[in-house]
Amino acid sequence: MYRLGRKSKKGTKKRVWLGILFILLVLIGAMVYVSFRILQEPDETITTTQAITREYAPPQGEDVKEFNQGIYTITLPSDWVLKGHNETPYNMYSYQATKKNADNRWLEVYVDRVPTDVAFNRLLPVIIENNKIVVTGSVSENCVEFTGPQGNPTAAGVPALAAKWQGVDFMCDMSNYTRNVVGVGTVASRHNIALAGPTAGQHVFYFKYIDHNISPDYQILEKALESLSVH
Repeated sequence: MYRLGRKSKKGTKKRVWLGILFILLVLIGAMVYVSFRILQEPDETITTTQAITREYAPPQGEDVKEFNQGIYTITLPSDWVLKGHNETPYNMYSYQATKKNADNRWLEVYVDRVPTDVAFNRLLPVIIENNKIVVTGSVSENCVEFTGPQGNPTAAGVPALAAKWQGVDFMCDMSNYTRNVVGVGTVASRHNIALAGPTAGQHVFYFKYIDHNISPDYQILEKALESLSVH
């Protein structure tokens, strides 16, 4: 029975339930919104992968030239040229740099008919792996610094003396010690480097690098040796 001045309990309960329903709808709406925003965010794994791909761009190729001599192929800087091929007394291919202020560099490649008594000022040690030349150390300092009367080559009184660099035996040029002639050798076979190809078969190679530039570049020799392949 309704009494004057007293609110209906039924109306109060209705308002409470409406309030609860409103709060629930707000909470559900908030959850739906948050879920929608999360689904719209970019995938983190894909973003990271794309960034790495852009960062590590492939390096540009070197400016080099390939020389195919029939028996073998060798790569040198693009300014180098083949100066000549002599067959007597040795079978020798001679290459020279032509760039201005750097044309005082030469590379001599001997095949099969090779020298036996050349003295060098420096030595580059290498090994043979999988029928390829692999540089194993650095070019030595002038050998007069660690051979005979060290630092005083004229006191030796002989044109050449036996020397060793990183296990490789060679002859040190004591009389022409102001030159810069670099030999290449292995511990096992010294300067005679045997390499074989599928068509040409096995051949003996012998290398001499001459660099009279004020700033010698021994990487030219190292890269050329590691590029050499026998046909």
